Amino acid sequence: LNTLKLYNFPTKSTAYLVTLLDDAKNRNNRLQVAAKVEMFLDSSGTWTKPTNNKIYITLGAGSSNQVLTYGDRVLVYGKLKKITNLGNPFEFDYKTFMFHNGIYQKLFSQHFRLISGQGGSAIIRLSHQLRRYLLSVYKKYGLPKQLYGIAGALTLGYRQELDRQTQQSFAHSGAMHILAVSGLHVGVLFALLFFLLKPVFNTRYKLLAFLLIVIVLWGFAFITGLSPSVRRSAFMFSLVALAKVVRRQSNIYNTLAASAFFMLLLYPHDLFNVGFWLSYSAVLSIVYFQPMIYKWLFFRYKILDWIWGLISVSIAAQLGTMPLGLYVFHQFPNYFLFTNLLAIPLATIILYLALLLFVVSPVPLLARLVMFLFRNSLSFLFFGIKFIEKLPFSYSSGIYISFLQLLVLYAIIFLFTSFLITKNKRNFVVSIYVIAFFFLLNLYDNISLTKPERIIFYNVPKHNLALSISSSKITVLADTELLNNKVKLNYYIEPYIKLSRSKTIDYKEVSSSDSTYFDKVRFYNTAKSSFYISSSSKIFDYYTDKKLDLDFVVLANNVYAKISDLTDLFRFKSIIFSSSNSMSKRSHWTKEADKLGIKYFDLARGSVIFYPAKMIFERWKN
Repeated sequence: LNTLKLYNFPTKSTAYLVTLLDDAKNRNNRLQVAAKVEMFLDSSGTWTKPTNNKIYITLGAGSSNQVLTYGDRVLVYGKLKKITNLGNPFEFDYKTFMFHNGIYQKLFSQHFRLISGQGGSAIIRLSHQLRRYLLSVYKKYGLPKQLYGIAGALTLGYRQELDRQTQQSFAHSGAMHILAVSGLHVGVLFALLFFLLKPVFNTRYKLLAFLLIVIVLWGFAFITGLSPSVRRSAFMFSLVALAKVVRRQSNIYNTLAASAFFMLLLYPHDLFNVGFWLSYSAVLSIVYFQPMIYKWLFFRYKILDWIWGLISVSIAAQLGTMPLGLYVFHQFPNYFLFTNLLAIPLATIILYLALLLFVVSPVPLLARLVMFLFRNSLSFLFFGIKFIEKLPFSYSSGIYISFLQLLVLYAIIFLFTSFLITKNKRNFVVSIYVIAFFFLLNLYDNISLTKPERIIFYNVPKHNLALSISSSKITVLADTELLNNKVKLNYYIEPYIKLSRSKTIDYKEVSSSDSTYFDKVRFYNTAKSSFYISSSSKIFDYYTDKKLDLDFVVLANNVYAKISDLTDLFRFKSIIFSSSNSMSKRSHWTKEADKLGIKYFDLARGSVIFYPAKMIFERWKN
């Protein structure tokens, strides 16, 4: 499907007038943001409106010095490309993620110009302006940069200033939900409002109390940018408040169903949003499991009872979100109970202090006092999160489960729950069989990742990377730059290595410019594979009377070579074009290989697996 043709976009570089749909994020000194295309300059020089108008733009070096926010209208120049995945093993499905957000194309622009800042929805634009003003209060009273990023995310849903290391700390400790303004934050606010207004609900002014709660809840949603999670929570608690007005005991399941129905009616793409499923699975699980878990223990002292109540909520939430969390994020915070005992009370205090700070900000003396408490609460939270993250075995990572295993996990939870409620032994027996089936699936996946032996060639733009996998070890073949940048290297290979659970990992360098690399990879005693990675044309200075037999050849680093010259030196059946080559080089070699009748694989289209025992190639399919 040619999405550029389908949505009436030009296939060549041209000018686009776009309106930003969010505040631009600074990533590696480049600004990135989703945008709505208002018009583009077609081949005849006429400004034309497209049939589909959402793209993702990246602005080149130097753009990071400029502040671009929601509603800014920007003139950019570049060529649209379809959003694709790299096609590497167990990578994040970026294409589907963007598709579910209604974005199919991307554009890199080195040249751009800010035209005006009056585009987009006036309501959302006002929301972002108000949020920027509230963020300026944090800066005005001297909140440190790192705490500023946490405060922005925790209280206002502004995550642009949140560094990756801080996000990782919260994720590893199990407190990532604290940084995402969601049901927890709206629930805390609703609890405070209902506590203050509860006496009013028994008077004739109950409608006024209801309106006040709705205004404050949606006002909070407004200043946090009207994110999907806050919209859902604000609507759900508005329904709960409405039930109090009509003096009916609201059924939480009906409330959740109504909330989901109307939110999907207004925002259909939420159906494919991971946050949507995590949000509702957490609330459903808390409503269903928490009362049962809470009854397990009884404490006379209120403080102990309160702590046990918090623990029961945490356990219930994890039961509902754990399978989905493993499927999407591939990790599990082992100390989530300790984290929630610390983070939830502190997040509540921080949220209340933030609201108080905004109210008293015009009075410097009071504002500084509140900021002192606010800053120290944030510092204590961050210290606690870092402490939990550094504990031994604080989190389990590299957990990859299939969609079938996801369903099986939910089936196990459902069957065990049914057994606990009904005491039906049949449910217990069936759950044991389902658990055994889950582990068999896991065992099958582990075996299939190491046997038969294989070589995986990765699609890493401007680099050379391959894994040679046997039953005993994994050999990483990478260029110098990748070997020196372990963070970048692990980003690509860690998912496969952790899932295969290989204990022995060797690293071998593939020279990137001035020399060649030849390696024979042995599998057992009988099967062997030989291949040649050509990154230099010096090999063609040699002459041989007898050709060397190879299984395949890899061309890398834009080597100046003709495939016909390779056939003079080697006898091989297939050829691989590395992602380190330019598009023009790969295109040239593709045409030459077609003429010579040689089978080829372009890694820019996705990683390739070679099975030496069967002497076959195939594309990786996630």
